[in-house]
Amino acid sequence: MVEAADLAPLKAKLGVPEALISCHTAEVGGYVIEGHVPAYAMTRLLTERPQATGLAVADMPVGCPSMEVLGKRRLNPTFRRRR
Repeated sequence: MVEAADLAPLKAKLGVPEALISCHTAEVGGYVIEGHVPAYAMTRLLTERPQATGLAVADMPVGCPSMEVLGKRRLNPTFRRRR
């Protein structure tokens, strides 16, 4: 883990689209993880290994870790395919 005051250069280097920029950025198993991506989605990504850049959950949506609301369904991360 590396902490940085300005993550904009890293997000740009990894190709995170501006519309999907969120609070956390990680590289895991060759994929880019952006925002509050649920563990079940990361597990699926790393198990199935699709041809994708990674997963992103923009902003702080209801249903993400630490933003749970009783009765709200869990969120669905965005999959972005490689070209």
